[in-house]
Amino acid sequence: MRKVKADHVKAIDAVGGHDFLHAVMVAEYAEVIEPNPVMAGMGWLAGMCHNTDCLFPRMSDQEIKDHIIGNYFSGFALKKGSMEQIVVAVLEHSKKNSDSDGLVTVVLKDADRLANIGPPLMIRSGQRYSKLPCFDPRWILEDDPKSSYRNPRTVLRDVKSSLEWKDGWLRLPKAREIAEKYFVLLQEYVELMDTQIQETNLDQLPEYFLT
Repeated sequence: MRKVKADHVKAIDAVGGHDFLHAVMVAEYAEVIEPNPVMAGMGWLAGMCHNTDCLFPRMSDQEIKDHIIGNYFSGFALKKGSMEQIVVAVLEHSKKNSDSDGLVTVVLKDADRLANIGPPLMIRSGQRYSKLPCFDPRWILEDDPKSSYRNPRTVLRDVKSSLEWKDGWLRLPKAREIAEKYFVLLQEYVELMDTQIQETNLDQLPEYFLT
């Protein structure tokens, strides 16, 4: 996977917090949560490659597929069917769950979400949205109705987006078990921020302070 790391180093300004260690964490989670060693191994490979769309944002799906197979998997003794499942998982991992998701895709989606709800999340969100305000004191526990997952408007809103996955998004039993403590951490983090906002009366600032 040296070629994967090399691409991360070259595209350091494009990864938006999805650095090489994130890819490694996702890959390792895949092996932790999937009991079938063959599927776990395929999930590991998919995890290592899953940042490819961030590294090459102008690539089409076909170009991403060609890059993974021709560059990352060059010299690998992988069956065509296995390679296809890995590539599909990489291309589908950022999408919502679907009943048509194959097991490798399920493993990758769960592993990626686990890597996106732990303590590094706060740091990575700040890296990705470094030009956005840290928070808006009017919208701490509730979300700014003008914001969305793709347009969070604040770093905090991006952090909070991961809480959505608490309700049925994780499908593998081990993934759900691991995730519990991280969802608690995220919820407590948001609530503690709300406490600090109220302690300092930032929730009572006049409108002209905030626009």
